[in-house]
Amino acid sequence: MTESRALQYPVGPLRELLLPALCGVFFFLPYIWAGYAFVVFGYTHFFMAALYQYRAGKVLTPRYLLTAAVLAVGIVVYFLFFNHGPLPLFIAASVMFAAHFSFDEFTLHGERLSLAGVTTVIGFTALYALIVFSIPFPQLTNFVPLFGLSLLVGAGVRYVAKSSSVTRAERYIFLIELVSVVGFVVFSDPVKVVVVMTLLHFANWAVAYGFRLRTDPVRARKYWTETLLATLFVLPFFVFYELNNQTPWLAFFFALSTYQAWTLVHITLSFVSTPWRLRS
Repeated sequence: MTESRALQYPVGPLRELLLPALCGVFFFLPYIWAGYAFVVFGYTHFFMAALYQYRAGKVLTPRYLLTAAVLAVGIVVYFLFFNHGPLPLFIAASVMFAAHFSFDEFTLHGERLSLAGVTTVIGFTALYALIVFSIPFPQLTNFVPLFGLSLLVGAGVRYVAKSSSVTRAERYIFLIELVSVVGFVVFSDPVKVVVVMTLLHFANWAVAYGFRLRTDPVRARKYWTETLLATLFVLPFFVFYELNNQTPWLAFFFALSTYQAWTLVHITLSFVSTPWRLRS
C-alpha cells in the first residue's frame, strides 16, 4: 500500500468530536491539572516527533542540523541577554503553534494543501496571534470574538457556495476556531485556551496518528506502545521536579521559560523536516 493510499483513512466521531470534547473538559478543571498535562504530554509529543523524524532520516540532514544549531545559539543568547521571563517565549510559541496545529491537521487528515487551505491556516494563526497578544495588550480582548466570528462567517459562506471545496481538515480547523473563540469568551483566559488546544494537538497525534496506521496493526501497536512508554518516562521526572522544590537540573526542561523554548525548538524543527507541496 502506498503512502498516499495509506493516508486516506476514515475520520470518524472519535477523531473529530470526542477528542475535542475530552480536551475541553480541562477548561473546567483546576488550572494546575491543565498545566501538568500540558508539560508531561508535551514532552511525550516532542520525543515521539524527534524519534519518528530520526527514523525517517530527517534529523541527520544539513538543513535540520543547521536549524537546530541556530535555534540553540538563539535560545542561549535570549536567556543570557534578553531574558524577560516566559511570556515572550509563550507568545512566540503560541503563534507558531497555531500554524503548526493547522498544517498538521492536513497531514493527519491525509490531505495536501491547496491555496484555500493556506488561507485557512493563515486565518487560524491570526486568530491565535490575537488571542495571545491580548495578554500583554488587554485592549485587544474585544477584537477576538469579532475576528473569530468573521472567520467563521467566511467559512460558512465558502461552504454554502461550494461545499466540495472545503476539505475535512479545513472543517476540523473551523470547528476548533469555534471552540477557541467560545472558550475565550466564556472563560476570559487566553492562556487556558492555548493550553487546552495544545492538549488537543497532543491527543490528535497520540490517538489519530495511530488510527492512520491501523491498516498495519503491528505498526499501530508499536506507535501507541512507544507513546505510552515515553509518557511513563517523562512523568516521574516531572513529579520529582514538582515535589523537590523544582530541582535546578530538571528546570532545564520543566521551568516555564525552558519548556516554551523547547516548544519553539520542536515546532521549528517540525517545519523544516516537513516537505510542503500545494495541490493543484
